[in-house]
Amino acid sequence: MMATDSRRRIGRVGLAALALTTGLLLTLGGSTASAAVGDKVHEITAPVSGVDTFCSVGVAFDGSSLYYDRCFDTNIYKVDPVSGGLQSTFDTGIPERPNALAFDATRNGLWIGTQECQEGPEARQVGSGMPIYFWDFDDNSVVQQFTIPFSLVNPATTESFLFACFDDGLAFNAQGAGAADDELFFSDDVDKNLGLFRPDGTLVAGYDSTSIDPSLAANSGLAIGGPNLYMGNDGGGDVFRATVGVSSLGLVDQFTSGDDRQEDMECDPVTFAPVEAMWVRTTPQGGAFPDVMTAYEIESGSCGVGGQPPQPPQAPPPPAAAPPPVAPAAVPVAQAKPTAKASIRGPRKCVRNKTTIKVRGRNISTVIYKLNGKRIKKGKGNKSSVKIKAKQLRRSRANRVTARVRYKSATGAKAQTKRFTLRRCARKAAKPKFTG
Repeated sequence: MMATDSRRRIGRVGLAALALTTGLLLTLGGSTASAAVGDKVHEITAPVSGVDTFCSVGVAFDGSSLYYDRCFDTNIYKVDPVSGGLQSTFDTGIPERPNALAFDATRNGLWIGTQECQEGPEARQVGSGMPIYFWDFDDNSVVQQFTIPFSLVNPATTESFLFACFDDGLAFNAQGAGAADDELFFSDDVDKNLGLFRPDGTLVAGYDSTSIDPSLAANSGLAIGGPNLYMGNDGGGDVFRATVGVSSLGLVDQFTSGDDRQEDMECDPVTFAPVEAMWVRTTPQGGAFPDVMTAYEIESGSCGVGGQPPQPPQAPPPPAAAPPPVAPAAVPVAQAKPTAKASIRGPRKCVRNKTTIKVRGRNISTVIYKLNGKRIKKGKGNKSSVKIKAKQLRRSRANRVTARVRYKSATGAKAQTKRFTLRRCARKAAKPKFTG
């Protein structure tokens, strides 16, 4: 997304975050979420609307409060993460206006990326580029810490780190006792070039997000969750979790957020403890989408406040001492219900001619396949599949395949929806014809 009229984008995705914990039921403020992959834990509406400024990107969490900003606005708003009530408003005075945010517990403040570059993206003057600011909570000062210049090249792609001059990906990671080696991940809007910087602006490494998935050529949004980096694909509604190496990324897993208008995000292990969550900002796009911040459950022990290491999952308390055993009356042993499970599989690469999406599992009754919301096939049994031709896919954006899985009644399991994203390959350039 960009904040200028000539570069404003409607399609957005940020990062949603997901969970692997099971068996917990949480009810808070009228929002109920059972512990499962990607379940919504809680949601609040922005008390100062971003609708009239068209968009809203940044979100951060300091251990007790949320912070967010709006397009074309120099203010940052502090809100209660449970009630959504406005706690305070702070005018940063940043001329380029705040955008992506990241809380730094080591320095007790917010790192701030901006909505435009200094000197403008068209000029590309020497020394100009994307300013990165820091708001110090201790004295309320806002100081520019460094600039990412247009001339700085990503060693992974030999391209500039700056594409749209609209920072919608910023994530802070503490590296232990020494603050000088802390890390700040940066990505420009809908761009595959990811940069890893020190707090003084020194480039440590560059990464190509398409090494994880081709759809991340339009990466939009970053977050740190323990040792992993979360990335979102613009307009695709997917979140990818990756390990970070010296010069490469490694895929951990892929999730579906269910909302393709999400932006910045930050983890929260406090508000819903012992459940850990990832807050995700949905941009309202002038009222086309809800003006909300949503918490999604993530895996236990994967989140630390402000880039700090995650705390290990809390062990359950020891059971109370049992009374002396009493010989029970003989009762019939209940028979365990059959296992119910399902998974969806598909191609990792873009589709050039045709492809096959498969659902495999145990005790499956039926599977209803849909492509971009349109039903295309009904499958039966533990092994089913659907063939999809490239001409059925949209070329301009990601295509979503859903599989509604219903299990045999004997399992007692509820129906589940499995999701997969397909992307159609770009057209090959036409070969020149020679007449001589």
